[in-house]
Amino acid sequence: RAQKQQQRADGALIDALSVDPGYERALAAALGRDVEAPMLDKEHDPGTSSHWWQSVDTGQPESVADDSLLHYVRAPALLAPRLARVHVVEVDDGRALSPGHRLVTRAGTLRRWDGYCVAEGHDLFAEQWIAANRIDALRPLIAAAEAAVAEQGAALALAQNQLTAADAAGLRSPRGRTACM
Repeated sequence: RAQKQQQRADGALIDALSVDPGYERALAAALGRDVEAPMLDKEHDPGTSSHWWQSVDTGQPESVADDSLLHYVRAPALLAPRLARVHVVEVDDGRALSPGHRLVTRAGTLRRWDGYCVAEGHDLFAEQWIAANRIDALRPLIAAAEAAVAEQGAALALAQNQLTAADAAGLRSPRGRTACM
């Protein structure tokens, strides 16, 4: 656990990714536990058992299909070729996949070109992205609520000042109502 926390402190890949709402489980299925590895500037760090080597030139993807996961994810450039080879669908349609390609459903199932399949999993990673997307969606609402609270606070302060002024001028009756003049 301490090693995982240290990796996260060192810039785990998961912290460098964001994904459109509804595609969190697909991304978690596509990358799996690879997202836990830190991103490093050098080829080998004896202190980590696995990592992403940022200085590797992965180049640009040769082509990006319309259903590519790359369209729904913001990620470091080193992931572009991998994400370009991940096709996202609602339900696995059984299509043949080229070597190196994967097919994921939005629900989080995975099928690779070589026939390897994984049922829904990696929910912890997906839940982190889902929570981040919920927070992002709530930010404008929070800002609007804070503005409304500030506005109401200002109105309350004004009313209190008016009552204080009325009291000082003797314009309020003992029951708290303003006296008629």
